[in-house]
Amino acid sequence: MKRVVSFLEPAIVLNKNEFRESDLIVSLLGQKKGRLSAIVKGARRSKKRFMGGIDIFDCGVFELTKSSKSSLFTIKNITRRKIFPSLSKDLMKLTSASACLELASNFTIEGEIESKKIFNSLYYAIYEIDKTNKENLKKLLIEFLKLAIFIINYSGFNPSNKLNFKNINKLEDKDYLNNIKEEELINYIKLILPFIEEITEKKLKTKSNLLFLIDTYESISRDF
Repeated sequence: MKRVVSFLEPAIVLNKNEFRESDLIVSLLGQKKGRLSAIVKGARRSKKRFMGGIDIFDCGVFELTKSSKSSLFTIKNITRRKIFPSLSKDLMKLTSASACLELASNFTIEGEIESKKIFNSLYYAIYEIDKTNKENLKKLLIEFLKLAIFIINYSGFNPSNKLNFKNINKLEDKDYLNNIKEEELINYIKLILPFIEEITEKKLKTKSNLLFLIDTYESISRDF
């Protein structure tokens, strides 16, 4: 007998892939269940059902079901949807937010419930990036760095030993970050990117765009 479970899960869409003629497979990071995959039936055929479709960065409460005969959850509905409108309108914001999504994706494992602890930090980073003034490139870099340090530490790695990070504990101090020197901020990020690739054994797809954001920030800073 087929048994169906149904539950509500606050989650963020990490990535999506086309499936069959009209479906999508999305990867979610949930607040309660951690990382999981779900199918959205007919998502590519009609966008009315989910108010414009489902895309990366989408955040809300997902109604999920799963039968005992299926390996995938099915998304039935999304409520309390949070939209981050400025991400699609500004390349630098999109770069920073995309790098944050990739961090969360590379450090989480399907079915590992402990991954749920990353949800709140990821949501906060994307929220802050979305509301940041587009000229404030420093803030965009800071939000990425804060999330990177949190996820690395959460995963049990200590970058302060291998990378000789000075003042790494201060990165959680708001006043310290707001006044961090340009050179120090850039140095932290440039050191941490290859470290992330090493421990995850994955190349960061957003790395080149992130380095472009850094170069742009350096160029603007020199002009002033």
